[in-house]
Amino acid sequence: MSRTMPAWLVVLFAALLATGTDELVIAGVLPSVAADLNVSVGVAGQLVTAFAVAYARGTPLLAVLTDGFSRRGVLIVGLIVFASANAGAALASGYLVLLAARVVTALAAGVVTSAAFATAASGAPRGGRDAICLWSPPG
Repeated sequence: MSRTMPAWLVVLFAALLATGTDELVIAGVLPSVAADLNVSVGVAGQLVTAFAVAYARGTPLLAVLTDGFSRRGVLIVGLIVFASANAGAALASGYLVLLAARVVTALAAGVVTSAAFATAASGAPRGGRDAICLWSPPG
């Protein structure tokens, strides 16, 4: 018997993959980023740290604050803010602008992650919640 994942779960997985990889995607290009922004590689590395701290501190708080809203709406707004903040990061003219964009990106990723996990858990068939969570990447 073949089982396929529902389309909504594939969409959630793709959203989690995008938001989950954003934290470390910059790590491979830190020397180039540092050179472009005229800062040391160590200072440029703080872009990864700032993302991680904002994500870790902001996700639980934002999960509580957005709990009363439609999960679909939260996911859509979160992904729009995530994409916009990434575009802002790509266009950043200086280090502080890039740092701020990375923090906003991290907070949006946290919103998306918490809403996606809640959606996956509530949409899982009875007894299938453990299997659904196995398909989700860690944040």
